[in-house]
Amino acid sequence: MYKRQSDACPRDVLMALNLDENRELLTEFYAETVDHLQQIEAALLALDQQPDNPEALNSIFRSFHTIKGNAGFLCLVPMQSLAHEVESLLDLARNNQLRLTAPIITEILRSRDALQALTQQVAAALEKGRLPDQVIPVGHLIQAVKRLTAQS
Repeated sequence: MYKRQSDACPRDVLMALNLDENRELLTEFYAETVDHLQQIEAALLALDQQPDNPEALNSIFRSFHTIKGNAGFLCLVPMQSLAHEVESLLDLARNNQLRLTAPIITEILRSRDALQALTQQVAAALEKGRLPDQVIPVGHLIQAVKRLTAQS
């Protein structure tokens, strides 16, 4: 029923929610993702003040990891792809292979904002039955994060 999207899949696509099949799962996904997006924002603010704060870094990593896994399970390609790239970047920082600088934190925040916009599409589908009709572009963010990852 659920298949893993390969890395070669296009990222700038409409999310296919399969609302009839997945309404209950999407409701849980939405609530959990909203919480994770709030945690990411709070931890990013902490990192902005203390770039070497391991608790904040681990919190952000866990949130992106959870969003990636849940979005992958639901085949929400743009969300899964973007969260995966940010998670990889954060893993480098967690392993002291990359130092979080202001430009990196900016890209993480931009990625979080894109995930929030995608999450709002899930909310609109659940609340109003309105399926996504607009592509939220993430390809440029994925490329920016990959460039930052390659600099490590």
